[in-house]
Formats: sequence, structure tokens, C-alpha cells
Amino acid sequence: MTSKNRFLIEKKYLIFNVIFVFLILLMWLLGTKVNVDVITVCIYVIYIFIMYKLRPLNIIPFSWIIVMSSLNIIGVFLCQNANIYLIEMDMHTSYCNSLAPLVLAYILMMSIMLYKKMDLTQEDIKHNEKSNNGFIYIIIGIVSIGIIVWCLIRAMSHPYYVLKVTRDNYYINYLNSFEQSIKSHYFMLIPIFVILSRKFNRKLYYIIFVCLSALWLFLIGEKFGSIFFLLYLIIINSSISLKLKQVKKYIIILMVGIFSLLGVVYFQRTVLSNNSNNIIGDYFYQRFAQSGEVWWGTYQKINGVHINEFEDEIKYTITNNENELYGQWKMMVTCTSALSAKIRAETRVPFSMTTTSSIYYFFGIIGIIILYPILGYIYSKVIFCLLKNLKLNKLIETIILIRILFYANNLIFASDLAIISPKGLIYIITYIVLTKINLKNKLKEENITYEKN
Repeated sequence: MTSKNRFLIEKKYLIFNVIFVFLILLMWLLGTKVNVDVITVCIYVIYIFIMYKLRPLNIIPFSWIIVMSSLNIIGVFLCQNANIYLIEMDMHTSYCNSLAPLVLAYILMMSIMLYKKMDLTQEDIKHNEKSNNGFIYIIIGIVSIGIIVWCLIRAMSHPYYVLKVTRDNYYINYLNSFEQSIKSHYFMLIPIFVILSRKFNRKLYYIIFVCLSALWLFLIGEKFGSIFFLLYLIIINSSISLKLKQVKKYIIILMVGIFSLLGVVYFQRTVLSNNSNNIIGDYFYQRFAQSGEVWWGTYQKINGVHINEFEDEIKYTITNNENELYGQWKMMVTCTSALSAKIRAETRVPFSMTTTSSIYYFFGIIGIIILYPILGYIYSKVIFCLLKNLKLNKLIETIILIRILFYANNLIFASDLAIISPKGLIYIITYIVLTKINLKNKLKEENITYEKN
């Protein structure tokens, strides 16, 4: 591609994003007079389609953000238009013109996030041909599968859906501390199996680990988001050498996975919980609406900014003070006066999608306009570094980056500042140090090669 053609493509990308930002601003203005939610959703769908055409190779690596953002938008749309009673909020749905500013936030984020092309077939990112000790990888893989099998056997003796208890009670009473630690960190093992499958042709280990992990998550009652994150990691780890002609295949796999997860939810509610189809319809309405209810409730309830309270937000995050309401827990009691929200916040059972509400609460709409492009930039850097290190078979760096990715997801959707907590900073600093060491070693090898020549 010539520099002139590249310039025209970049110019087209910027122009389209500016146009869509102004269109959403227009919908926000018109929304004060008439309900334009259907048009707003259509504009968002068209935006995603155009981004797919302009940045096809970026859609798969950023599919988690796109899907979760879309669920948040669908949730707010239902909160404003579905005419249902929201159990968690103890409120009936109503129109309050909250959809357009939410769409604006995500378009601003995606415009920056999708800007840099994720093309890892470039000449300067070559496959690492250095032979690592395959025996160590295989041993780690076998041990990891053994741990998941042990967790699975324990879960089969007391499945969540048979016991009919809340998830919180199940995790406390039926999962020991080791199992809870595995539940929080198992996804960091996926790069081991990806490298095994690519370097040593051990795809069987990868398939076994993924299937056993998914079954275990199902038996312990994990929610849609956790299992979808596993699906996302599988896809993103498999797409490091993604070519243009493969994008549609991966999109189909992703959509099949999402609908399969919805089928699992249907199975859980009808077969395991003995609910009727009518209740199932209400259940899906409630679940989709839950994705948007915090933003919908906060937007219509909050006036002015509360920047003076943000200092406490940072302090409680760093100290991990469970006796205080901060982050997503603070937004749960802010968006509604329902007693159930306060109880769930105190027992640490979260609502969904709270970051937009937090930014709006602390900094107002100006904060959303400024901070969401920054979040998009941070996320794009994490994804690019993750894919690059995975392609180079850098196991430790990849595992660290997957943990940082987990923190980044919580930052964007769960009002979670853990990425700047002591533990989060340790991961970031460790990755930076390893990167500097690798760069120094690379320069040293290049100098030796140059001197020999």
C-alpha cells in the first residue's frame, strides 16, 4: 500500500468518526424533545459495521469490548423502552434520554481503540524461532489440566444448580480458598496451551483444558460474562496471525459462542431451575436490562459533579477496604434507593456495567468526553502488546499481560481501579522491566552480529 493510499484511508477513518460523534450529539439534543432511541441504536450499528469495513483485523482482538459495550447499550434501551418492572432497581422503566450519551462514550473510546491496525503479519514482528524447552511447557500443561480435573470432580459432587443457593453462599461454603484462587486466575494459564499448540503441535492439551474449564465454570454457576471471557481469550489467542480472509470465520465462531452461552442460560433456568417459558421471557428481559440499569438510574438521578469524593475512591481501592462503598458498590447505591442494592453492595454481589456511571458521577459529561478516549488508548496498547508477545512465544510477559487485560476490562466496565492498586502496579512494573531486559538483550545480540560481519 502506498503512503498516499494509507493517508486517504486514515483520513476516511477520522472523517467517519467525527461524523458519527456529531450524529450522536444531535440525537442527544433531539432526545430532549422526542424519543429517538431506535435511531440512536441504528446509528451505533452502522458505526460498528463501518469500523468493520475500515479496520477488519481489529474487530476480533477488540470483540470483548464491542460485545460488552453493545450489551450495555441494549440494556439502557430496554430500561427506557421495554415497559417492564426492574426487580433490582425497584423501579419501572421510563424514558430519560440516557442512551445517546452512553453511545457517545463508547464511540469516543472505539474511535481511539480501533485506530491502530492490529496487523501482526508485518515483517518487523517475526515468529520467534528460538527453541524453548518444550518439556517444561508440557509438564506445566499436564499439571494445569490436573488441577482443573480436581476442581471439576469436586464441583460434580455439589453442583451449584442442584443446591439452590445464591452464588455468594455457594462460593463461601462450597469452594475452598484454593478453588476460589483458581477461579480468579485460571485464564492466565491459556497462553501455555496456545504456545504448546503452536510450537510443539500439542493441540489436544489446549482443547482438553478449555473444555474442562468451561464445564467447571458451568457447574459452579459462573455468570455469562466469565464464560464469555474464556471464549474471548480462546479466540484472541488463536487469532495472533489473523488474516483478512479469516475475519468472517472468527466472527461466526464468536456469534455461535454467544448464542450457545444464551442457550446454556436457557437450559439453566428451564431444566435445572424448573421455570416456565413465560418466566424465561421475563428473565431474559431482566438480564439484558441489568446491563444498562446502573447508567440509566444514575443519569436521571445525579445532578452536578462530585469530584471531591474521588480521593476516597482511590484510597479505598489501594487499601482494598471492604467496609466502604466505593467503585461499582458506590454506584449500586447511587443509582437507586432500592434496599436490595444496598444489601448487594454490602455483600459484594455486583450489578453490571458501572464505569460510565462512576465517571459521570465524579466528573460529569466532560469527564466522559475526556476519559473514554484515554481508556480506548490504554486498552489498545494492552491488546497490541499481548498479541505481539504471544506471537513471540514470551510466556511470562503474555501471562502478565492477560492479568493486566483483566484489570483493564474491570476498569472499563466495573468501576474498578485495581490496575493502580499495589498488586496491579506490580504486574505493570514487572512487565516494563522484562520488556527493557528483552530490548537490552536484543540490542546486545544485534551489536555482536554487526561486529562479526
